[in-house]
Amino acid sequence: MTTSDAVLRAPGTGSPDDLVAFSDRGRHDYRELKEFVYRHVIHSFPVSRNDGHARRVITGIFSAYRENPRLLPDYVLLGLHEDIGVRFLRARCP
Repeated sequence: MTTSDAVLRAPGTGSPDDLVAFSDRGRHDYRELKEFVYRHVIHSFPVSRNDGHARRVITGIFSAYRENPRLLPDYVLLGLHEDIGVRFLRARCP
């Protein structure tokens, strides 16, 4: 048995995640840093503004594809045809 196997089978080590943990000071510092990052980066005005812009772009792209599926790439149209039987929109009508 290798050393890692012995460690993983030791009592009280339910998973590899249990093998390494923060100290009390490390846990405190981690929470403080996480709170700072969320407050000053993730929830900041510039990031929120960019999130809103990205949401509008994705919504516009989705709407364009919904209104005109022929805008989708050939491989997507072929996949839809093969997976769920949707008529391949690039096929010529007989």
